[in-house]
Amino acid sequence: MNTNGKLLKQIWYADPGVGKTVCMGSVVEVPEMMPAVCLDFEGNTDSIESKCNYLPGKNDEAVKALGNPVEGKLDVCRLMCRDFGGVKDYSGIDAFNKAINWLFSQDHPYNTVFVDSYSAFDFWLMQWVMKNFPCKRQNNDIPEYPDFRKIQMIHNEALYALLDAPFHVILTCQTYLEDKDEIIRPRLTGQARTALPGIFKQCAVMTALGGKRELHFQPYGRYFAKDCSEGGKFGAKIINPTLKQIYELRNK
Repeated sequence: MNTNGKLLKQIWYADPGVGKTVCMGSVVEVPEMMPAVCLDFEGNTDSIESKCNYLPGKNDEAVKALGNPVEGKLDVCRLMCRDFGGVKDYSGIDAFNKAINWLFSQDHPYNTVFVDSYSAFDFWLMQWVMKNFPCKRQNNDIPEYPDFRKIQMIHNEALYALLDAPFHVILTCQTYLEDKDEIIRPRLTGQARTALPGIFKQCAVMTALGGKRELHFQPYGRYFAKDCSEGGKFGAKIINPTLKQIYELRNK
């Protein structure tokens, strides 16, 4: 495990199709950040499939395959939940917990961990909480205050642990327009939208205008962003960002 240098602890958020996954795949070009693993809740890695080593199976089976990366490839650990056609399967959340515990319980080869997307994890986490932590609800299909409080506690524990972890951590999210102040933030549940971006060191929004991707580390229009590095090492934005650029800016 490489613990040298300044570790990236970042949240990237954007609308679908803007380029978060492509930027994530560029990790294979940064030797200092490899090997890397993606805990994948979305299954939308087609745009970087040549750079991926897909672990066999899904959920527990995929978690058991962690720890044997292929040189030059991003390990993809598929975590799947389902609530459709009468099938309610939230085992991907249990598998995520096992993967995180595994990452903290032993030496392992990974220098970088992605969660793609944390918005999808957050969505399924609510279903998992409502199933495993019952409370009195007017409607069992609609979450209430205790559910939101439980989710907030789980998020806080997970993110503070990942913040202190001896490896790079990057979470991707979708976007959400907040009604109360019309600020666009990462798509997360309830108060997590404002609380979680405050935990990690950077929260950046990716936009695509005129065929050019931009990763903004400072507030942009109605988009929320922040950079806690001394002197704002990342600047206002990175045009057509790659992880090589991001890593070099953090460690300059």
